[in-house]
Amino acid sequence: MVGMTTVKAQPGDDNVYRIGPFKLNNGTQATLKFDFNIYGLEFCNPLRVNVEGKSGFYFDKPILNPIMKGYSMVFDLYKGSDPCELPADPSNSIDFKVDGVTKLKIASNGLIFIPAYTGLLFGDKSGEGNNRISIIQYGPHGYIDYKENLHFRADKNWISALTLYGDGSVGVGFGTTYLAGQYLTMGYKLAVNGGILCEEITVINDVPDADFVFEKGYNLAPLAKVEAFVKENKHLPDVPSAEEFKTNGYKVGDMDKMLLQKIEELTLYTIEQQKLIEDLQKRLSELEAKKGGE
Repeated sequence: MVGMTTVKAQPGDDNVYRIGPFKLNNGTQATLKFDFNIYGLEFCNPLRVNVEGKSGFYFDKPILNPIMKGYSMVFDLYKGSDPCELPADPSNSIDFKVDGVTKLKIASNGLIFIPAYTGLLFGDKSGEGNNRISIIQYGPHGYIDYKENLHFRADKNWISALTLYGDGSVGVGFGTTYLAGQYLTMGYKLAVNGGILCEEITVINDVPDADFVFEKGYNLAPLAKVEAFVKENKHLPDVPSAEEFKTNGYKVGDMDKMLLQKIEELTLYTIEQQKLIEDLQKRLSELEAKKGGE
């Protein structure tokens, strides 16, 4: 068949177009048949190699245009017994291969499989660097690579329940962004636009350390001085005002440290007051005993 440019099929008496016969590798004679007789163009145009009455493969619709422009190819996996249908056997599937390696499989139960070490790319097809999203499976691990921001949005809602930003940070409850480099997490690894409900939080870094209050030589301000400061500033010494908190917010670790420092200072004041009370009680007892002896 070297140099052949045209193959013409002629209809037989049964209106079946045949090309052949050919001799297969095993020596069996076969004929390539286009049968428009039994099933009709609207249902199934079987293209089959007829070897001893056995059928080969079928297309659900005839291929009308070699370029496939404006058309689609439909592969149906049925459970029926019609010759155009593929029995629902677990071993049956439609495999899409590249160089003999399966890259996509559609099983008879309708499930779609993408084998490991195969990338699924969404976006510009010109190169991996231009793709918006790629899903890749390497052995036991899977990877989702994306450019800039990846938003998970509820239906008909421009608010993202979850956003994975291009700088590696995570946002919850923020609006959709459209510009490159537009990250709403403000440099933090996690930012939440709204309240958080949880059962427990464990902080392992930036923990409060105010035990210096108990060190020898700590300058504990006299209560009279604290009273004067509070009257003038309306907040405790070394603690920002409520307006500052509203404007700048605060770090949980810093706030815990300030509160712990004030609690420890209050403990020292209480200890001093207790000593003073005990001393006064002792003096009062001595005075009463002296009066009783007179």
